[in-house]
Amino acid sequence: SLGSMNVLELARIKGARVLFTSTAEIYGDPHMSPQRESYTGNVDPIGPRSPYEEGKRFTEALLVMYVRKYGLHAKIVRLFNTYGPGMSLEDKRVIPSFLRALSRGETLTVYGDGSQTRTLLYIDDLLRGLSLVMQQGVPGEAYNVGGEKQISMKDLAMKVLSLNGHKSRLIFSPVSQSQRPGTEL
Repeated sequence: SLGSMNVLELARIKGARVLFTSTAEIYGDPHMSPQRESYTGNVDPIGPRSPYEEGKRFTEALLVMYVRKYGLHAKIVRLFNTYGPGMSLEDKRVIPSFLRALSRGETLTVYGDGSQTRTLLYIDDLLRGLSLVMQQGVPGEAYNVGGEKQISMKDLAMKVLSLNGHKSRLIFSPVSQSQRPGTEL
């Protein structure tokens, strides 16, 4: 939070532009899907992911205050599940997790019943989205940058398995206390 405030203050002093990369997780465990930018979410302020979610929500609010009070040229992009070349297999998000399991000859694990969905965004599309928001976005506004189609975790796992020639298995695991639907896998 202090780091974000320092960046915004420096941008105000120097007249710089800011593009804040927020996250779709600010919507928490949403009651609607897909989410529109106007949706305020369903966030548990003391849930297992709350430090990340609330930190992003705080920075968005602070950025909007700087736009309104000081006229800062700043915009918000809320990123959804981005993937592409260069991702670390140690990343905890779903695609690297599935690829890590495949590379180790392990089973693919889907938490819950696999019905939870994600929108996936290829890195090149993300870069185009960021550029578009910087060029045409309105200061103080938030823009969702994500894929257009949702895919269930079960369907994604099946697609990954089919690309691998079904050399691995798929298992379903109960959602633990620390992993609610809507996070990672």
